[in-house]
Amino acid sequence: MTESPAHSGFDEWFRAAWPDLTRSLTLTFRGNSELAAEAAAEACSVALAKWGEVGEFANPTGWAYTVALRAGRRIQRRSVLDRRLREKISATARGAADPPPAWVEIAEIIGDLPSRQRDVVVLRYVLQMTQRDIADVLGLAPGSVAASLNQARTRLRALLDPNPFDPSTNDEETTHAR
Repeated sequence: MTESPAHSGFDEWFRAAWPDLTRSLTLTFRGNSELAAEAAAEACSVALAKWGEVGEFANPTGWAYTVALRAGRRIQRRSVLDRRLREKISATARGAADPPPAWVEIAEIIGDLPSRQRDVVVLRYVLQMTQRDIADVLGLAPGSVAASLNQARTRLRALLDPNPFDPSTNDEETTHAR
């Protein structure tokens, strides 16, 4: 099989760079060779896809190290979030076999939200994640998470109190007591 012109030189670079790349990443990731190999593989995959450009760099291995470092850190963040989620699920499963009636009612109410809004509400208010964590979990920009939370709160407010300014729902005695 012949090498395409866009990938000319990639195989040679890959064979020479892989051992040093994985060793240096293993040290960077405190001896975690599996994480190093996964991050290096992702970086080399990107390098292959962009080899026409990357192959012209003065130091393609340095570029690949930077890409792998970012990939490894992203993998680590996801791992931490996954572990937290598993711990919360496990604690919840141990704590209650059946959801309390209020949870059933909440599930029905948030079930009317669009899926993204429902996801951010559950992650924020049930799992108590920060907007940054939610953005990482869902692969969204933090601003998109904030906007989705705001839209969800607005919709929930409308669902829970459809006539907030209806004078027939106000009790005159409680209005004067304020």
